[in-house]
Amino acid sequence: MSASLEQQIGAVQLRLAQHQAMAVSHASATRQLLREKLSSPLVLLAAAAAGFAIYRFNPLRRAKPDASMKSAGAAATWTQLLDALPLVTALVSLLPTLNKKS
Repeated sequence: MSASLEQQIGAVQLRLAQHQAMAVSHASATRQLLREKLSSPLVLLAAAAAGFAIYRFNPLRRAKPDASMKSAGAAATWTQLLDALPLVTALVSLLPTLNKKS
């Protein structure tokens, strides 16, 4: 191998290492930001309110299911929860954080 090619390979390896270090740094910062936002009292209150609302307006909780309907009811409940997740996520993103750093 020529010295020029080895230098180019070394430069590419250095850039890859720098990009990897930046990606790890960004991931860590994002993880910390999410941890701060999701642990604020407003977010926890919104999540609790959403849970109570889903329970309150769930039509399946009024019916007394027999043993064969329990698994279908559980599946329907999970489906409703997963359907409500984008709404809850949108609401959480609109809430200001109390832990906001200046």
